[in-house]
Amino acid sequence: MAPAQSLRPSDKVKNEEDDQDLAALGFLFDAAAAKAWIKHAFPTSPPSSHQSNYRPALKSIEVEVQVIDDEDGPGALQTGQRTWPAAPFMADYLVRHWKRIAGRDGPIHVLELGAGCGLLGLALAQLPPVEHVIMTDHDPGTMVLIREGIARNHARIREGTRCEAALVEWGGEMDACLLPKPGHGKEGGKDKTPVLLIVGSDLIYSVDVVASLFETVSRVLRKRREGFEATVTATATAIVAATGSDKFLLCGSFVLGAVIDRKVEEVVNRLKLQQEIVSLDDEMGNKEMWMHVYTLPPPPPSSSSREQGQTKSLLNQNFANW
Repeated sequence: MAPAQSLRPSDKVKNEEDDQDLAALGFLFDAAAAKAWIKHAFPTSPPSSHQSNYRPALKSIEVEVQVIDDEDGPGALQTGQRTWPAAPFMADYLVRHWKRIAGRDGPIHVLELGAGCGLLGLALAQLPPVEHVIMTDHDPGTMVLIREGIARNHARIREGTRCEAALVEWGGEMDACLLPKPGHGKEGGKDKTPVLLIVGSDLIYSVDVVASLFETVSRVLRKRREGFEATVTATATAIVAATGSDKFLLCGSFVLGAVIDRKVEEVVNRLKLQQEIVSLDDEMGNKEMWMHVYTLPPPPPSSSSREQGQTKSLLNQNFANW
């Protein structure tokens, strides 16, 4: 048997060009497909005196999104312009548990990766203390759906919350304007550093997307931390207080398999991200769903034992919410 040969650089470039051509054809197919508006409703948690200022005023969060009309038609399983199972599940989970997850008195900025029709971002845009939601995707057609979704749900979106769509290719440089900066949030008339919540649903469908996805997440989280370090004289405790709650929450409905699981573990370890598995306890009777939280490790603490204790306490509080 002839020895296996590695791809020459020219072959690799050709394969990438072929993939881009196929993606472009898919985008054209999606653009020509008939669309329909679908309404989703997500019940909020029961009223509670605890953190009452975070309780949504509505008994349920409603979102209308535009998707391909025939979600079972040819090509529907290769498009982002449909509602994949993890998106409504994740929206439902976050809305139900929002008081516990929000868990703070400062603003939250949401960055959704692979947003598709924007269902998840449009749901979170209705919850306090979310101030800014950016829904991103690499498909120009989804940008149209998201912008039309923002307009359609305008009356539902929390007053003062900014919603926008942005074209983002994973693995590339993230535009600085997409990153919330220290002191650029307001809550109760005071400037506060917003927490960044990155969310994504059914993003991993192939081993080929794993590295670019987590490289994007790592780059966003690290640029946030670097931006904070550059603007203040920060101790480790101060950095954790400002950015320690930043996280990437990923939900999926696919069984990834051993090959993808190993790739995720390899990439996460290489990027030095911390992973926590969210216990769903057969949430809403759906045993196929899974959810993971990814964060940066804390910065090295100073030699002060007091600061080390404060840093550890803050990190424990951040993870306790999940």
